[in-house]
Amino acid sequence: MLAFATEKDDCATRLDAKEQIEHTAQVFGSGGWKVPRLVEALRQANDLYADTVSQVRIPYWSKTRVALVGDSAFAPSFLSGQGTSLAIVGAYVLAGELASHADPADAFAAYEKITRPFVEANQDLPFRQGGSSILLRTQAELDQRNHRFAALAQGEVPQKDDDYVRQVHNSLRLPDYEQ
Repeated sequence: MLAFATEKDDCATRLDAKEQIEHTAQVFGSGGWKVPRLVEALRQANDLYADTVSQVRIPYWSKTRVALVGDSAFAPSFLSGQGTSLAIVGAYVLAGELASHADPADAFAAYEKITRPFVEANQDLPFRQGGSSILLRTQAELDQRNHRFAALAQGEVPQKDDDYVRQVHNSLRLPDYEQ
């Protein structure tokens, strides 16, 4: 697998297979460990699969009598590991608020007010303090990632980050909708 970050949505969805291969080869042109071998294998492959990975952040999750939940409203980065958790929380809160309000618009507003801060905190997790450890954009991010890995190899535990992640994961107290 070859994965890379880009600021523009210019890749997999608009390029044919040959253009995607050349674009990827260009991105990885500076080489590195086994990269030239992977790029050459990419050029020989007859079963290329290319896709984009995005994080959905939209200004509102409902309009009139329609509301979005889960990935359609607030897909987190796949690096967060929180997609299923956020979808379950969102569905639970939306169902509870619909049961608690006569007007769906009021229920949708309450659902978003309760859920959005939790969703946004979880969406931000992979990009906290130096960004993702997988899709790095700068030498500083690479150095920071390598320092973290070296510390882990020496038995150091990044307690501060673990505490923060735990705090984010537990930052929403779910309403009790039982009547």
